Amino acid sequence: MTESEQAALAVALDRGLIALPETGPILAQGLIPGAPLEDLPQTRALLLEDFEPQADRLAARGWTVEPVPAASEPLRDRLTRDYGAAPRLALLIPGKQRERALGDLALMAETLAEGGMLAVAVANTGGAARAQGDLADLFGSVGVLSKHKCRVLWAQKGADFKTGLAAAWIAAAQPRPLPLLPHGSPVLTAPGLFAWDHLDAGSQLLAAHLPADLSGAVADLGCGWGYLSAELLARCPGITRLDALEADARAVALARQNLTDPRAAVRWADASQPHGVAQWDAVVMNPPFHQGRAALPDLGRAFIRAAAHGLKPGGRLMLVANITLPYERELEAEFASWQQIAEADGFKLLTAVR
Repeated sequence: MTESEQAALAVALDRGLIALPETGPILAQGLIPGAPLEDLPQTRALLLEDFEPQADRLAARGWTVEPVPAASEPLRDRLTRDYGAAPRLALLIPGKQRERALGDLALMAETLAEGGMLAVAVANTGGAARAQGDLADLFGSVGVLSKHKCRVLWAQKGADFKTGLAAAWIAAAQPRPLPLLPHGSPVLTAPGLFAWDHLDAGSQLLAAHLPADLSGAVADLGCGWGYLSAELLARCPGITRLDALEADARAVALARQNLTDPRAAVRWADASQPHGVAQWDAVVMNPPFHQGRAALPDLGRAFIRAAAHGLKPGGRLMLVANITLPYERELEAEFASWQQIAEADGFKLLTAVR
């Protein structure tokens, strides 16, 4: 839905409902190439983006891009130092997880200068009415434009802005320790990450079938906050190197804190793309089949191709997936052999040999 939300945001700017400031920095989060992003002055725009493939695409087009910060004060101070003022405009297309979306909204609002404007675009089916109420709670008065089955909402930071509510929303989105692992200390996780407050059944199925003889260089593609990587390190003493790849910058930061074993290296990277040829003895993964709000089973197929590319001859893949996802044809094309070894709770566990 990002394209519809962004198109609605572009209409609001074209109509002058949201004005671009003539000086000072402009913040944007959740936008993709095209209007209204291309209408922003590139030298004054800072794009906040946690998703590594999108961050790479934006950077390649010349934009200044960095992950979403955990707190507003350092970002505001740095922008004020570099540009002589805090931002007077921030554009946001929030994610679907409520605590994370509220935290991002509040962080951008806190970063704004007094009198600055926050503009948010939300699809009607993605909670636009609720988002309008949230902005009204935070700012007081809210402007509204309905377009492309979305609402564009804008508000100005003034005397009615509720700093305490913003601080509460930011705090609710922060990482927290949870006792999710069957062994070891609590792990850090945060709202908005995959299975952030529980162990999903698919990953547990894979972990329960990890062979103790996995050894050498192993990869966890799409490692999230690090559950499967932690299980690999605990169950498979023969592993000499574990490459944990994850596209979400927030998950990467937490996985680096959760995986303290020196054999583990966590990388902010698109795990659906090849990373080296024939370097791994084994790969495990519970690949995503959604990106944002869109269902994309081709994403899982890309993970399988990336695993095949990175495995040594004879290397093993262990893949867990929803039983409805047709990954078998991809395994047939990319691997010498494959089989399904388990099924439970709507998930299937597939193994393959390169």
